[in-house]
Amino acid sequence: MNDRRIRIIGAIIFAVVHYSFFMVELLVSIPDTPHLVAKTIFTTLLFVLTQWEPTRWVLMRTYRKWGYVNNIKRKCVNAAILIPFAFFVEAGRIQVDTLTDFWTSNKLPDWSIYLINFRVSLIFVFLQVVFYECFFAAYERGRTERQAEQLKRLNLQMQYDSLKVQIQPHFLFNTLNTLIALIPQDRNRAVRFTEELAFVYRYFLNANEKTVVPVQEEIDFTIAYYYLFKTRYPEGLSIHFPEELDALENYCIPPLSLQLLVENAIKHNIVSTNRPLKITMEFDAKRESIVVRNNLQRKKRTNQSGKGLIHLKKKFILLQLPVPSVVEDAEYYTVTVPLVRNNVILDVTDHINWLPRASVKNFVS
Repeated sequence: MNDRRIRIIGAIIFAVVHYSFFMVELLVSIPDTPHLVAKTIFTTLLFVLTQWEPTRWVLMRTYRKWGYVNNIKRKCVNAAILIPFAFFVEAGRIQVDTLTDFWTSNKLPDWSIYLINFRVSLIFVFLQVVFYECFFAAYERGRTERQAEQLKRLNLQMQYDSLKVQIQPHFLFNTLNTLIALIPQDRNRAVRFTEELAFVYRYFLNANEKTVVPVQEEIDFTIAYYYLFKTRYPEGLSIHFPEELDALENYCIPPLSLQLLVENAIKHNIVSTNRPLKITMEFDAKRESIVVRNNLQRKKRTNQSGKGLIHLKKKFILLQLPVPSVVEDAEYYTVTVPLVRNNVILDVTDHINWLPRASVKNFVS
């Protein structure tokens, strides 16, 4: 939100309204008072400094602290501060009027002077609050639209990056070589390998159309993705998946989150029979997250750009979710991925019609 523009334009509008308001009073009460025009301009400038600016500061502070969603608390705090503020501003103005004999209102009883001026000040404070509330609402609506657009672009970028990684000749060469080697040895495994490969590509093509997917579907996809590598590294790679399937039914996750972590672990670590790579995924019910951990045995030459994790974290930020945390020590690389309850994301029930999958418990390494 461009607060500087609002500050300038709003102050000018309210200064004009304030000037017109008191000029009408002057013309009605004392028709022949052209010499008071300059004084009215002066009081208008004082109004902008003493009433507009502090009120704006309070509104901006409470908005930045509690945001637009928590309306009740924010408005109560605004009222508790601005109503007494309006009274004290007018009390000070009355004292100035008394000393300068500026208005004819000094002929009224003291309580009437305070009451009339306080109501006028309160009206201007109320108008300023409405003015800023309209801008807050417009800003929040625009921010929601911008976040949706950024998320859409990020989804397309992640889809492109994922497909680019998988379609690169090196990956296809290894995958097809594995399939060619399986066909004469074990036709059933070759068929299974082809099905898993087809499922992986289908998920890549469809998953990014959703902001989140059920955790079980993401795990099923990761199992298929893992199967492709497990066939290549039968003794060098193992993944332990979460077993709390019933508990995970209540959660969802941005698509390709777990797959990206598995991909990073395989890409940046040695995978061999002598030095097997072990990946574990555990459900942390207390923190409502999945902890993905792998033993650390980095390759000497890898392009560690970190773009995958950057995309993943940015996606969580755009969804206004807690960002995955990364902890690395001498032995393990651990990433904690927060989960989202199904009732938090509205479109979580609009699932993609996936191919039938075997459960985690029925997965055969």
